[in-house]
Amino acid sequence: MASITIDPESATQSVAEEAFTNEKVDSDAPSNAINKSFLSPQLSSTRLSSFSKLYDVDGDGKLDAAEMAMKSMDQSGRGYLTNDKVYELMLQQFETQKQLFRVKRIMFVLLALVGFLALANLGTSFAAASLAKNTTVSPSAALMDKKTNEVISTQTTADTLLIVRAIITEDGQRKLCNEGEEGCEEEKWKKSVLSMNETKCERMREECAAGKTVILRRPWKNGDTTDYPVCPGTGTISRSDRSELTNSHGLKFTFQPLMGGGCKVGGSALDQPVDSICEHRRDCSGRLSCAKNHTEIDECTARCYRLRWGASRREPALLACQHKICQAQDAVDA
Repeated sequence: MASITIDPESATQSVAEEAFTNEKVDSDAPSNAINKSFLSPQLSSTRLSSFSKLYDVDGDGKLDAAEMAMKSMDQSGRGYLTNDKVYELMLQQFETQKQLFRVKRIMFVLLALVGFLALANLGTSFAAASLAKNTTVSPSAALMDKKTNEVISTQTTADTLLIVRAIITEDGQRKLCNEGEEGCEEEKWKKSVLSMNETKCERMREECAAGKTVILRRPWKNGDTTDYPVCPGTGTISRSDRSELTNSHGLKFTFQPLMGGGCKVGGSALDQPVDSICEHRRDCSGRLSCAKNHTEIDECTARCYRLRWGASRREPALLACQHKICQAQDAVDA
């Protein structure tokens, strides 16, 4: 009987080559399946190596993306995933579910916000259409009711209008000047009035009639200003004659059109109280006089010097100290 000798080295090499061939066929399975499937129909089902077959869950003879991912996670070559790997996969799954839940919640909130804005826009459109049917705009840009021709108040802040002291000439024109200037003699200055131009006067009339807030602002020669609230008020408002109102503080306020345009304003609502700045006796209320209080001027001047301002800032401050104030007659005589 003949003996057979097996070379261990060659046997080991054959096994290694077979394993290498199987792994190579496994890695090139798509291209080999296309090129050699017509030679052996059974070849496509035996291409996977023994290790890869352990992850061929559906038994179709090839690894899909999920099966390849499982195989790549098996770094130790056990042929199955350990509890650590499965636990890691479950943590990733739970985190993905949490993120998905957060995205869904944000999406629902955004959808609700879009729906609310859409309803608000629709409501605004209906309100604007309804308002347009019932209102119109006057020549002075005031919103009016078509049925009653009354001005509709839409103001949320006060309207501030400028007033100045002026001399009314013989032809009814306003002449703006200061006491002592050429053409502004004492006799004429005593008859001066507080006034405003025609545009502002018409705006004041409409706003007071609509119950809006109107404030008259008086600038003084030293740079100060005084505000007088005149509307809303109760009383009579006339378009061509004298209007008389009582403001929210119970003070009288009047305005009347001038022949040359504009209107003159007056009343106790525009009077300066005691120790308030003035330029003429007619600015003060009651029997108060308008004169310089030298004690107060000296104190004001001393404060300016004590602050050690530069000349550019100190000079205007010193000029502002030189104003007159409303005071009792006995204080003026003293």
